[in-house]
Amino acid sequence: MNRSFAHNSARLGLFALFLCFNGGLLRAQNENETVGFQSNHLFESGHFGENIDILNGGVNLTIPIGPRYDVSRYLGYQLQLAYGSKVWDHTPFPESGWKDRLFRRSGMGLGFTLHFGRIYKDVERGAFGEPECIWYYVSPDGNEHVLAPPRSSGGPLADPCTTLPSGTTSDTTYWWINIAVLDTWNGDQATAPALQMTSADGRLVYEFGHFIQVYTATGQPLNRKASTVVGVEGHETDYNRDFGGWYVTKIYDVTSQTGG
Repeated sequence: MNRSFAHNSARLGLFALFLCFNGGLLRAQNENETVGFQSNHLFESGHFGENIDILNGGVNLTIPIGPRYDVSRYLGYQLQLAYGSKVWDHTPFPESGWKDRLFRRSGMGLGFTLHFGRIYKDVERGAFGEPECIWYYVSPDGNEHVLAPPRSSGGPLADPCTTLPSGTTSDTTYWWINIAVLDTWNGDQATAPALQMTSADGRLVYEFGHFIQVYTATGQPLNRKASTVVGVEGHETDYNRDFGGWYVTKIYDVTSQTGG
């Protein structure tokens, strides 16, 4: 083994460790089997506006619904129907008998989503029965942005099943969400506080004013701070992944005081 090969192997080893431990918030997964739209993958554009995920073979596309509205220089919006072909989740979840499960079901059809943005908490069981929780912001194109969990007094990452995330997306979008307003919320749908998300430059504010709570068979609300219980079959968790959580109802350009 020459010195150059050894150095390259060391770099690859460190990079692999970084992917495994970065943030400490993603369940172990095969990137070739990921579902939904993953913006950290490479894509090949097709002839009809579709984008093909080179890593997992999934097809992602958006279908415009109505015209686009430009409110200001920085704010414009258009209702779009987003589609992703990777709808089977092959991750082995013990509570569902280690079976494949459908993902991205909605009233628009399997694989389709239609909204201006959504925030929800995904609660699953790990390989040894322990709860595993991840908070997501889902953009209108179907891309799921993970919210980074906070650190415990500057030390290791805190448990996202019993503590709220930091409120910042862990990718390069740097959206910030006032997730701390859920700290004392009991999970009741009628008293759910509205969430707000601010862009990295501080210009745009998204208000999540519509909330849908999903409950387990034992009456446990999934979208709250300390929700760690899922149903025996996992159906409640599947429903929460499909349509539970907070939805965008208003968008503001704070620099011009205009909104949509």
